[in-house]
Amino acid sequence: MRDEFPKTVVENLGRRVGFVCSNPSCGQPTSGPHVDVAAAINIGVAAHIAAASPGGPRYDSSLSSEERRSANNGIWACQSCAKLIDSDDARFTVTLLKEWKERAEHLALQRLNAGGVGGRRVAVLRGTLIGHTNYVWDVVITPDGRRVLSASNDQTVRMWDIASHNCIATFTGHNAFVCSVAVSSDGGHLAAGAADGAIKVWNLTTGRLLAEFNHGGMDAKVAWGPGALQLGSGGADGRVRMWRLPDTTPKETLNAHAKQILKIVILDDGDRVVTVSADHTARVCRVSTGECIRVFEGHTGEVNSVAVAGDKRHMISASEDCTLKVWDVDLGECLATLRGHSAVVWRVAVSPDGKMIASGAADNSVRLWDLKSQQCIQELVHRDCVAAVAFSPEGSSLAVGCDDSRVYIYSVDGRHHEGAG
Repeated sequence: MRDEFPKTVVENLGRRVGFVCSNPSCGQPTSGPHVDVAAAINIGVAAHIAAASPGGPRYDSSLSSEERRSANNGIWACQSCAKLIDSDDARFTVTLLKEWKERAEHLALQRLNAGGVGGRRVAVLRGTLIGHTNYVWDVVITPDGRRVLSASNDQTVRMWDIASHNCIATFTGHNAFVCSVAVSSDGGHLAAGAADGAIKVWNLTTGRLLAEFNHGGMDAKVAWGPGALQLGSGGADGRVRMWRLPDTTPKETLNAHAKQILKIVILDDGDRVVTVSADHTARVCRVSTGECIRVFEGHTGEVNSVAVAGDKRHMISASEDCTLKVWDVDLGECLATLRGHSAVVWRVAVSPDGKMIASGAADNSVRLWDLKSQQCIQELVHRDCVAAVAFSPEGSSLAVGCDDSRVYIYSVDGRHHEGAG
């Protein structure tokens, strides 16, 4: 006897994906108007992930009859794809079909949300990178735009091919959460900082470990200078240390903050360092003199992240107080406060052309903002906290790291937000 889906489950499976086939290579709409205005055409099927009866594709005897008939065991597909997945169960596994289902539901949510905030659809989900086994804390895209690096609480850094979505390398050796990752401007070196203060540097081409040392305080955040030899680190001790590789002795130490440094950026001159901290401030310090040359005050919570625009005149900070602030770097003035997130904002990035901001927050969302109009133009809803965002160097991709241990890759069309506001 087959454990068929009840009618309510069938309808629910279709609605949850907007009646679009869940096969990411298909995406065929499955519902439309009939010539009879009182009727509709449906070419969609609620297919079983694990077969409805013994001998069927992917049958799982451990499931109860109720579980086989539930929405958890179903996936919406067009008739062709439904036939396809049941004809080759070795290829179309339970794991793969569940990934299709999750992606299709995520895309349906994005389609609904695309017109809900700014009426523009700038970013479209293109892939989900699965492999980490714990929170993803940081992401960065390589200078050639082809690979993304992700740092995780599983104590590893993974390198992914953006086109194929495959993990092509895993960097191991850390003994604590990896909380920060950075790639040198020439794309040749990877640096990763961990919660125990350890810093490791690898050759990104060969995967060879080149150096390992310790910041001298917990929670090492790392950033490269303009060349492949200058590396900066900040930590829970509130200090910035500058390193000249391959020497693993710090060349300069700056007392930047009274509390933990949560993000560090080295400007193109290699002499100015931007830091944000749990002390509610952002600061610009000069390495050559050790002095703090600018303090940015106004946030009412910890400042978790900072990004500097390509013009080097503007920077954006993200805070525990649920806001982002846009600053004039030279004057130290707050030009705008961006509100919309309903929880801690963990990370911020600026597109290479300086026109768009991406922010990731504990409200399980990424918000895309137009810098000129200071308006949110799109919200990307996720199923868990968003801890990391990064644009590719040419601005066509956005990587998002989440507490669900996954990295999401979006394609970005900057033309969609030109003239916003």
